[in-house]
Amino acid sequence: MSSCEEKSFIKAWSKSNPETRANRYASDLLMPEVMFKKSAETIRRVDFNSVRTLAQIFKMSLTASAIRLVERGPLPAMLICSSPTEIEWTAKGSETKRLWPQRPTSGTYAHDILAGGDREASGDVAASAWFDHPLAERYQVHEHSVRGFGDLVLSLLWWRNETMLIKMDEYEERRDARRSDDRWDR
Repeated sequence: MSSCEEKSFIKAWSKSNPETRANRYASDLLMPEVMFKKSAETIRRVDFNSVRTLAQIFKMSLTASAIRLVERGPLPAMLICSSPTEIEWTAKGSETKRLWPQRPTSGTYAHDILAGGDREASGDVAASAWFDHPLAERYQVHEHSVRGFGDLVLSLLWWRNETMLIKMDEYEERRDARRSDDRWDR
């Protein structure tokens, strides 16, 4: 895929673009779930190096392969496309559906790239740098961010330790139950 096509593809995954549905259909057709899962089972890290390997196998773009890995892969992950002013879109796996990232803060590699830093950077960061949640400050996520096209940055977040996701789910369930109980007491 040419760089011009990749640029269009990245923008096409935005929530407001009507071609998103067509892109998902094409991904399903070109990276069938059964075949993709078999290839993804060999992945031990969710980072753009793994995504590049999958992109070569399926002859797909980096963005399409990253989305597929996050949504259908065996490890808990999230893909975030950020601009300097906002999060353009996210792709989430089933384990991360309840999480809503905030715009990259100074504790993230994405922030550094958006500020003109290196084109690519990775490492563990505080989960609170990405998520405004009471439990996030206790945990870390692995971030691998790359400069996309123009002013966009793609960030893969991977939970090496799923404890944070489990604890956050429990926290949200308790909070939802308290809200439900409050409604019945009125």
